[in-house]
Amino acid sequence: MREDVSVTYEDGRPFLNTFGIYIDRIADMEYRDELLKILIPMQRKMDGTSEIEDNELQEAEQRKSLKIGSLAELKRHIKPGTEIMATYHSKHPDIVGLVREVTKVQTNGFYSVIKGQPGHRFSQGPGFRSGFQKAGEYIFDGTTIKVLDSRKKDGSILYELEVYEPELRMNNNHKEEHTVNDWDRLHRQAERYKQSYPPGTRVMLLNMGSDPCPVEDNTRGTVVAVDDIGTVHCAFDNGRALGLVPGEDSFRKLTEEELQQEQAPTMAGPALDM
Repeated sequence: MREDVSVTYEDGRPFLNTFGIYIDRIADMEYRDELLKILIPMQRKMDGTSEIEDNELQEAEQRKSLKIGSLAELKRHIKPGTEIMATYHSKHPDIVGLVREVTKVQTNGFYSVIKGQPGHRFSQGPGFRSGFQKAGEYIFDGTTIKVLDSRKKDGSILYELEVYEPELRMNNNHKEEHTVNDWDRLHRQAERYKQSYPPGTRVMLLNMGSDPCPVEDNTRGTVVAVDDIGTVHCAFDNGRALGLVPGEDSFRKLTEEELQQEQAPTMAGPALDM
């Protein structure tokens, strides 16, 4: 099955659509599971990634996955360079078992690419996008993070995920060497922002980067907190509450003059006849 395939029932309802040997849509989930047992080895062989993925799986098994207990804690660990792996995915079963590396983090989700496979379809552009769900749609079960399917509303699992702790790696001479760790950089940046933007600091949002529901430009707000990856969480004067991401969103403190104008009493009053 090297070309795109479309199979329908006798009444014309779609049964199976593929992109080459990758499943795009299928109606019978039990048949899908059996078909994937055949297709996934073919995909790996065709892509030349069988050996790479086997090595990555062995590496993942040797590494410790983090025990995460809350959405806030998960967000602290999801940062550029973090490695994750889906152990189950109801929509994209072919991503299961592939070690992914986070490339970009936004306030409402993050992107990741397949580690060591720049040609993989999930590594194109910024990578595979995973949205952050509401806190109630996560089940934190030891080192496994289960994400509920918010569309079904029946408790169905959308995917299961593991997050791996950073470790020292060994080079070919079995010498320990530190990997480039963006967490250190983000942590230092976060400490600087915590000092510069303590709770209560008044700010002006100049422009919100790629957020799909941005706060309007030039909106003022008050800093509530700065988290451990440097996101500046604000309560805006228009009633919105959102985190500002340094490097993606443009913002500044109010000037002394602007603060004085905000604090000055209103001079307007009833007119007096002279």
